[in-house]
Amino acid sequence: MKNIKIIIIIIGLCYSTQIRSQITHSTTIFDTNVSFKKIGISTLLGAEILLKKRQARLIQDLRKEEKEYGDKRSSFTSIPVIATVFGIIRTLDNKISEIEHKIRLRKSVSFGIHHGLSRHEAQLQRETAYFKKLRSEYYKLLSAKAVGSGGGGHDYTAFLKLLIRIMNVRAKIFEIDKEVKGLEKASELLSR
Repeated sequence: MKNIKIIIIIIGLCYSTQIRSQITHSTTIFDTNVSFKKIGISTLLGAEILLKKRQARLIQDLRKEEKEYGDKRSSFTSIPVIATVFGIIRTLDNKISEIEHKIRLRKSVSFGIHHGLSRHEAQLQRETAYFKKLRSEYYKLLSAKAVGSGGGGHDYTAFLKLLIRIMNVRAKIFEIDKEVKGLEKASELLSR
């Protein structure tokens, strides 16, 4: 067993010196393996330098875009969004009370034949409950803006998200109004 270990160590030493001599020994200056390796290394370094320059340029462009976006999101640009949300809330309050009045009137006039008014009334109640939550959120955001928390960009984004949700509720309420008006017209035509 000892002899085998010694023979393996001697073979390993001979093999390693042979490999070392092949790696370090070059017959001429113009050795093709070395030149190809140097070319490969230099092209990879050049490509890395170009990528670093491109990355720096993209970072500068990104900073410029962030600055422009931050300028657009100042508190002055959030004022039209806030005014739009306020206007939609006021018109929806009026529209909801108008639709509820039409439904109550139509129920009393139709003598118990509701013609699907209960379905529209249930839809209107769901949308009204969601609208009330959005209205309370509007007042919370407005009070947060008055205190000055969040900054201009946050106010703009928060009110814009609220506006999008209110617009969805507004579309559903106007659809309910259209269907209730259609039922009104149909019952008027049938009553003649």
